[in-house]
This record gives sequence, C-alpha cells and structure tokens, in this order.
Amino acid sequence: PVVGYLLREYLGVDFYLGHPPEVTMKPTGFDLWHTDYPYHGGQAPFTGRPQGVQLNIAVDDFREDNAATQYLPGSHISGTAVPAEWNSHKHLRGGRPGKGVHRDVRHMLASAGSGIIYDARTWHRRCPECNIAGGDRVAILNAVIARHHQPMYDKRTDARLYEASRIPDQLTQREKDVVKRLCLLETDRGRHRQTAIHPLILNGIRPWF
Repeated sequence: PVVGYLLREYLGVDFYLGHPPEVTMKPTGFDLWHTDYPYHGGQAPFTGRPQGVQLNIAVDDFREDNAATQYLPGSHISGTAVPAEWNSHKHLRGGRPGKGVHRDVRHMLASAGSGIIYDARTWHRRCPECNIAGGDRVAILNAVIARHHQPMYDKRTDARLYEASRIPDQLTQREKDVVKRLCLLETDRGRHRQTAIHPLILNGIRPWF
C-alpha cells in the first residue's frame, strides 16, 4: 500500500506493470547507458509529467563492489535521452563513478530487502566491470508505467500461465486483487495508443497487462 501510494502520487495517474517482474542475477555482459520504458524509441516525451518509474527489489545488498547500478543524479529532469556519445565513446561507456568523465555518476546503494524507485527517464546502466566481489547481485525488476501506455510486449501467455497455476490459490484476496490490477487488467488505450510497439493492436486485439 505504501509503495502504491508513492507511485500514484508521483505519476498522478493509474498505473500497471509494463512487463512481468524480471529476476537478474550476476551482473554480466556490457550494458549501454539508457533510460527505461516507456521512453525507449520516443514512446513518451522526456518533458512533462513522468510516465513511468522503475521499482527494483534488492534481494542482495546493492554495493559498489558488487556492481550496484550506475546512474546520473538529476538526469531525469534533463529533458533528453542519454547523449549518443555516452555510448559511442569507449571512455564514456564504462568506468568508475565519481572519477574522470563520470565524476557526477553514482551507484544505487541499498541493503537487501530494499525497494529502489527511480524515474524511468534516469540515465543508468549495469556495470559488471565494477563487480570486484565476484558474486551474484540478485534483484527483481519492475517497470511501472501509466496505464494509457501499451506494454513492452504481449504478455497474455504469461497471464494465462499464472491463472492456470496453483499460485492464485496461495494468495490472499487482497494479494490477488493487486495482481489483477497490476498485471491482468486491459490497458486504458485512450488517445495515447502506442500501436508501434504492439502490432497485435493493428488487428484489433487488446493486450493484457
């Protein structure tokens, strides 16, 4: 209830999950600087009322030595996407926060069990080169978006699997109501229809989530 209140107050409109919760384990590979959905590909303007936030649950501690997510404080109010040169120039793509060209970059630090909420317009990236601890850093990622935006992809199969499973029987009515509201209700398409990222809309099929 507390998180729901904060999200509603910040977004100012009804919201839901833009994709099923995702579990990340050990930071690996190389991640470019980016913003989160619905700001990918011009789906939402970078100015005006926020259209989405990330709600990440830290299963493990988020520390500097296990590659806690890097971010640039205040970038969510810059009014722009990540500059192209941040991902095209090697010395800008990675590195240690607080040093050199990234003197203002910080890690998202949090203890296990914490919820990390940040505006989806925030410039951020995974930074596996900072994982000197070498172990896992488990987190559950949740993309929370205004309900008038289409989801990132068609999630009706996920919804059917949930409904056919034994999970609903293990939830309280209150928990089931939350899952229904955030995961199973249809999108309020309104005048903000986002057909470009959901081709099924072109056939008149309304997505779940």
